[in-house]
Amino acid sequence: MVEQSETNVDTRTLVILALSATAGVLVEFYDFLIYGFAAASAFPSIFFPRMPATQGLVLSISRSASVSLHASWAHSSSATLATARGVRLRS
Repeated sequence: MVEQSETNVDTRTLVILALSATAGVLVEFYDFLIYGFAAASAFPSIFFPRMPATQGLVLSISRSASVSLHASWAHSSSATLATARGVRLRS
């Protein structure tokens, strides 16, 4: 069994942690927003030039969706693996 010790964490540390996590989520959201915009506006003509416009748009947006799903899966599976291996933050 793993012993867990209680540690006192001050409010300043928790605020910094919350702000850092929020900033990371916002940057990732912005990244997906820009990628989605590019998928809708530029990718059909770049990656699917010989297809009709509607078909190229559908394919590029489905590519954007698959990237989003893969990123979500990768983040959740790496967090699950880290927890299963007993990785924890040390002070």
